[in-house]
Amino acid sequence: MTTASSTPVGNYSIMVTGTGSSATHSTSITLTVNSPPLGPRLVQATAAGESVSSTTLIATFPTATAAGHLLVLSASVYSGATNQITRVTDTANNAWVKIGSFYTAGHYSDGEMWYAANANPATSVTVTLATATVVAMEVQEFSGVATSNPLDVKSGASNTGTSAASGPGTPTASTDLAVGFIAGHGSIRAITITTAGYTAQPQQTSTNAGATPVSVITGYQVLTSMAPLDFAGSFPGAMYWAAGIALFKPA
Repeated sequence: MTTASSTPVGNYSIMVTGTGSSATHSTSITLTVNSPPLGPRLVQATAAGESVSSTTLIATFPTATAAGHLLVLSASVYSGATNQITRVTDTANNAWVKIGSFYTAGHYSDGEMWYAANANPATSVTVTLATATVVAMEVQEFSGVATSNPLDVKSGASNTGTSAASGPGTPTASTDLAVGFIAGHGSIRAITITTAGYTAQPQQTSTNAGATPVSVITGYQVLTSMAPLDFAGSFPGAMYWAAGIALFKPA
């Protein structure tokens, strides 16, 4: 038996009849049609910046996250390779996995992505560094993502100029969740996402007095094909930047 996406949800009584050379027998069965999976979707997002250099930064969700969801953190750190995020923690003690740190030697710019899969409900997320520096971050909560080993592929890059791009990632499933970020360092620039199809979160900027500003903008989309995809953007003036993309498997 097969159903279509247009088959109404519900229980259906079906009479099955078997006919032989000497007898005919019938029995009733029930076919249950459930709602199709919704696929990955954004539940909520939060962000945090700072006005004073610090070794920690905390982002608090509007409401507690739901059990089993995926949490994805994107951060802009004024450090390059010398002082990256050492750990990510939350109020539910979830296990956070580092997707990548994207930077170029000699540049004080570091963009990082972390995730917590199948997370227990949390109210806030904290990043910690060894030495105080300037950080801005955004955290997004997604449902409909695989609860075990959800990360499919990743890509990232860092440089300087008036445009940024993560480099392409090729999904292994046509309905992957793509999450990308662009981090800016050294200048306050409005970042515009130029890759089509992404829903963007508001840009988060840290502008502490006497220190170099950093900013980060994130976006996401649910894919409809297995074509390579990047996360790219532009800004009106040159600055150091880092960009990354992570593709996550659907549930």
